[in-house]
Amino acid sequence: MNIFNDIHTYLIISFFGMIFFLYKYAYHSTSDILRKKIDTISNLINSVEDRKKSAENEFFALEKAIKEATEEANVAVQNAEKKAENILRSSEKSMGTIIEQKQKEYKEAMSKIKSSMFLEIKDQIVALIVKDAVEILNSKKINRETHNTAIEKSIEMLRKESENITP
Repeated sequence: MNIFNDIHTYLIISFFGMIFFLYKYAYHSTSDILRKKIDTISNLINSVEDRKKSAENEFFALEKAIKEATEEANVAVQNAEKKAENILRSSEKSMGTIIEQKQKEYKEAMSKIKSSMFLEIKDQIVALIVKDAVEILNSKKINRETHNTAIEKSIEMLRKESENITP
């Protein structure tokens, strides 16, 4: 039994000695590291909360601005409707010519818009085709001169084809 008491005493002394050395040399540095990490996490959480509040404030401000703009637009529409009614009442004869003129302007504007949209779409399609052709040629193992010649021929062919297309 004496051996067991000695072993237990040795284990207890070793255990408390280990606790003492850990406390003396590791506890403070570990505690400081954990405290710094806790502070960093706390600061990040505060920053996120501030950003959330800021985003909410901006959201509410934008929502308010949208409501105000909608109200202004409604007022503008109502004013325009009143002016249109006054014009109709005051000059029924001239209205026919005004309507025809406006329809002509509308058709011209729509024609210009269609034409510009068509040209823009055509340019985008050509750019996409050239991009795809370049990617296909890049994926094949051919020399640089053949590669450049193929791209130039493709671009020239697309130019000729795009000139034939009209809106």
